[in-house]
Amino acid sequence: MTDEAKELIQSTVNETILKLKVAGFMKDSTKTAQQKTEELLRSYQAFTLSGDPAAEKMIQRIEMSLQVIKNDPYYDVIIMYYIEGRTREDIADLFNASVTTISRNKSRLISRISAVLFAEDYILQLYT
Repeated sequence: MTDEAKELIQSTVNETILKLKVAGFMKDSTKTAQQKTEELLRSYQAFTLSGDPAAEKMIQRIEMSLQVIKNDPYYDVIIMYYIEGRTREDIADLFNASVTTISRNKSRLISRISAVLFAEDYILQLYT
């Protein structure tokens, strides 16, 4: 491998790490898979606006993980809460359900998404 190729690789790695830190994905390794998933979902709109190739990959990962839950009756809770920024109370009114029901199903779906997005963290979390 040429020195030029090594420099290009190192530059790309450094840039990627910086972007992940700025996005908040590398600042705290003690976060659970669910916490990381929630951060990623909250960042979805920012990713769509950035036009950055790394952001495009994150968008694809998020959309792939959402496919896992797309047939769930509470799927829209995830979209409304994390992407649209609606409150649990507003969502509960729309679903004609209690806030507790919305929260419980939101947590259940986040666990399923986490298993896709952060499989290793999710598995470690289950057994530690």
